[in-house]
Amino acid sequence: MDSITPWSYMRRQGASGTEMGEVYKQKNAIEQNKGWQKFKSATNFIQNVDVWTTNRLFNATEMYVQAHYPNIPVRGEAYNEMVADLYNEMLQRTQPSYDVMQRNAYLRSGNTMTKIMGMFKTQTFNMGGEVIDAAGRWRAYEQLYKDGRIFEGQLKEARAQFGKTVTATVVSQLMLAALGVVAKAVMHNMKGYRDDKGEVTPEST
Repeated sequence: MDSITPWSYMRRQGASGTEMGEVYKQKNAIEQNKGWQKFKSATNFIQNVDVWTTNRLFNATEMYVQAHYPNIPVRGEAYNEMVADLYNEMLQRTQPSYDVMQRNAYLRSGNTMTKIMGMFKTQTFNMGGEVIDAAGRWRAYEQLYKDGRIFEGQLKEARAQFGKTVTATVVSQLMLAALGVVAKAVMHNMKGYRDDKGEVTPEST
């Protein structure tokens, strides 16, 4: 896997870690001890689940390429390139990424206060970036089509991809909002969702 794409290695090194880790890093001798670092890595269940999940996605990518392109030799240059492209796109579209290249300028800021203000907004920023990228691609394809450099089918594909991206973003935001309400309910903290009578209704929510 590491010979095809660097992203699995990056996630094992902490690219899927929490944003709090970027804001606050302890510099004492304990944190710098390699044994302690290995222990923290072994007990970092969130990152371990992320690595396990993304490794399964890599396996799924290989299965997809082998099923849809049976004439491409496995482990050949064309095969590796196609698997890497699909895997990287899958990670970008479905998984949170906290490495520098996947962050917008706001999250790449070296200012601690700026990072705190944008904390836990990475997924929202990523989805916004997806919409911007899709819109830019559509506009670029429109110009390329006017110049006669691409076919009409490619333009339609870019337009359809923009629509799918917007739809997926709306659904994702609704899901995040719904999970937020569920979390509030579990914690018995529904104050912000109550109406004037102190009751929680669909309208007040």
